[in-house]
Amino acid sequence: MKKMVLPVIGALFCLQFVAGCIDSDQKSSAVRVADGRSHKNGQKALKEAAIPTKEFDFRDDDAYRIYVDPIVANITQQEKNALGLTSLIKTRAWKTMSLYKKPVPAEFYFTLRSDKTDIAWIAPAKLWIDKTTYESYLTEDRAKIILTMMMTTLRLETKGLLKGFESDSEEATEAVEGLEGSEVLALTNPKRKPLPKNLCKNPEMANLPECVAIGADTMETKRKKMLTEDDVKNIKASVDYLMQSGRNSKLADIKIKLKELTIID
Repeated sequence: MKKMVLPVIGALFCLQFVAGCIDSDQKSSAVRVADGRSHKNGQKALKEAAIPTKEFDFRDDDAYRIYVDPIVANITQQEKNALGLTSLIKTRAWKTMSLYKKPVPAEFYFTLRSDKTDIAWIAPAKLWIDKTTYESYLTEDRAKIILTMMMTTLRLETKGLLKGFESDSEEATEAVEGLEGSEVLALTNPKRKPLPKNLCKNPEMANLPECVAIGADTMETKRKKMLTEDDVKNIKASVDYLMQSGRNSKLADIKIKLKELTIID
């Protein structure tokens, strides 16, 4: 299993659970063909494209059930809305799928990455998880992924930065969710020809894979400015604290700690 290393796209810093940013130790050797890298990327894209999109019931996930649920239950017993964690969990549609090299729709305000691989995206009404990457982690580390999404959301809410992330149209979301292998490769091909100016402003062209990617770039710039280096460190510290003490601590102590880390006001 991989060690837990979670760089945050919003600030381009490493959110570390174990060590510094490291390369995955599960890389396979390149295929020895004339264009080995392209062949390998093509095979990867086709494999990822075969992964179906499914509803994800977090209550059946061992990471949530064993680690996260006891924390939420402890807080809920002392405060009904559990600092907003209950709403944060239940108001989002959870799905597993392949996020491999797909552009992030504008509605997603936070993307969790490790070794340049997307692990999960979170939006006001959705939480998408990369099935292959998520399942490669140990149960405890998967719990840290979920808690990181929660603490990041609380921090961004505290900073008042989520108001601009309304839901995309269903068409735009489906355009990303349904990208197939060849289309994904087109997005990441640096040699592709530039699109004609204003082409993507045409409603009939807006859902082309290239146009979806261009539209996502604007929001990507916004995401990068949302979290500071201190935010990233505090989010990590809050996750570590909750994993260690969240299931038994008094609500007053939890609030003091999260306020100290500027996760909540």
